[in-house]
Amino acid sequence: MQLREYQREDVDRMFIQNCIGNFSEQRTGKTPTTCASLAQKGIKHTLIVCPNSLTYVWKDAWETWTGWPAQIIEETSFDCGTVSEDCALIVNFEKIRGTKKQHTVTDILLEWKPAAIVVDEAHRMKDRASLTAEQLCRFIKVPIRIALTGTPAPNYPWEIWTILHWLFPDRYKSYWRFVNDHFQQKTIYLRSRSIQQPTSFKPGMATILQQNLNMLCIQHKRREIMQWLPDESPPTVVKLPPSPEQVVAIEHLMNYFEYKHIITKSVLDNLVRVRQVCASPALLDLDKKPSPKIKWLLDYLKDYPEKHVLVFSNSKKFLYLIKSYIKEPLGFICGDVPPLERAKLIEAYQRSKFRIMLCQTQACKEGITLDNADVSIFMDLYPPAADYMQAKDRMVATAPERVKPKEIIHVVLQGTYDATLFSLVQHNVNETAVLNDYKNFIKERRNRNGEQ
Repeated sequence: MQLREYQREDVDRMFIQNCIGNFSEQRTGKTPTTCASLAQKGIKHTLIVCPNSLTYVWKDAWETWTGWPAQIIEETSFDCGTVSEDCALIVNFEKIRGTKKQHTVTDILLEWKPAAIVVDEAHRMKDRASLTAEQLCRFIKVPIRIALTGTPAPNYPWEIWTILHWLFPDRYKSYWRFVNDHFQQKTIYLRSRSIQQPTSFKPGMATILQQNLNMLCIQHKRREIMQWLPDESPPTVVKLPPSPEQVVAIEHLMNYFEYKHIITKSVLDNLVRVRQVCASPALLDLDKKPSPKIKWLLDYLKDYPEKHVLVFSNSKKFLYLIKSYIKEPLGFICGDVPPLERAKLIEAYQRSKFRIMLCQTQACKEGITLDNADVSIFMDLYPPAADYMQAKDRMVATAPERVKPKEIIHVVLQGTYDATLFSLVQHNVNETAVLNDYKNFIKERRNRNGEQ
């Protein structure tokens, strides 16, 4: 394997600049570039922090591109003394963050004194008050620090501060100074006190921040460096009419917050149940027949037996239900699939050992390649939109020889809030905005029903 020209240029830049962010779009090859840059520096004593699902991906990449060994930390009680000086250590965010029942491994890793630290999917430290950010900032004196993410500010532009502070603590010392310099603010009232909240860029400050990022970090747009990629076609939206059972269940849930054995106690709880009914009433033991969405999917798989398909849903339970209807070999990746099994499933799919992969959106949004797929089918959408944007990139080809026609399909239940959710996610709204919109949706629906 060889690096592409732009990757070789990135390696040269990373050789000069010890602390750097690579904020290039997904699928542009940030992992090989990082490994090659550290190999060029001769830095073997490296700590790699990544999502649990990517630990084996990183182990393979490190050993492939550097020729040096890497060890995955499986337990929080491991002994640094047993690790060779020539070995990289790979740890997931959960072990760095720690839990109430499980201590963090940060103290042990600090004693190991890594010469370099790489944080993949670095946007996970976006909340400066989070345990993840707190623990990662304890490594702020490691001489070589590299942050990798295609979405450095997945929801709001000021979220990028934590990464910039981690990389360049002298330049970006204060969060509030960063906010005051770059953003308009408004006063909001929280209980008995008022706080300032950033809203939008001050005039000209978006340009200035981008210029600073260009100077300090690497940023590639996929289209600029992969001219061989075909133009992305607009997604196909399949609008299905709800079944009579779905119409009745949704009507009762929205009007009375209960239906048969289902009682909802809040707007969020109600929205969850309505989404389940839109997916399949069987999820709530309301109707055992295949729902319109499942019927459509089964017809599609039958009509296109030659296509390699990725089926996405936010709901693991819904994916298990779909799986029960498909009578051919398939893969299934959700949050609780162990990393090694996940890696084997991905390899089998890429080698066409089976043609259908069921993917929980949150579990398949980062760091995996499924470019053997011809089509990605999204059975539902829910904020944050960044999860969907990353998930749909899983089938983007990473080399010219892997290019083939691709299609994205959204399956939407017409005339229900499922269709509204699709529109809201397309407009990149957050979960709070969805809940507020859902409250208004229910209110307007009740008003219409009252007038009739």
